Formats: sequence, structure tokens, C-alpha cells
Amino acid sequence: MKRFFRKIGFRYMDEMEMEIMFRSLRWAFHFSGIALLALVICEFITTSEMGWPFIILLGQNLVFLIANLVLNRKMGGGRDEE
Repeated sequence: MKRFFRKIGFRYMDEMEMEIMFRSLRWAFHFSGIALLALVICEFITTSEMGWPFIILLGQNLVFLIANLVLNRKMGGGRDEE
């Protein structure tokens, strides 16, 4: 299976490509959060209800916070460091 992926162009990223990918992922995360927040505000002003965009925005940020906590503890060896 590894040969198949290598044959069609997949390979491991080096440090620079990984940094570029993480930065672009961060920009995409911020864009989707801002767009969802704008949609939530617009929907709340027009209908006075919190609909699906609000639930998606909360879910997105909840997944981010949980993943951040888990990965920080995993990488830090279980101790809180600042």
C-alpha cells in the first residue's frame, strides 16, 4: 500500500512543508470561525434564534480545546508547563 501512495505522489513532508501546512491550517480555522460567527450574528439579528451555525461554531471550538489539552498533556508528559 505504501508503494501505491508513493507512486501517485504522496511522500513525507519536511519541516518547512509541515510549518507551511500548519500555518495554512491555522488561517483556514480562523476564517471558518469568523465566517460562522458572522453567520450566527446575522441569523440572531434576523430571526432571534441560535441555529445550526452556532452549534457548529461551538463544536469546532470544543474540538479545538479538547485536542489542544490532550496533545499538550501528551507532549508535555502530563505536567502543566507554561
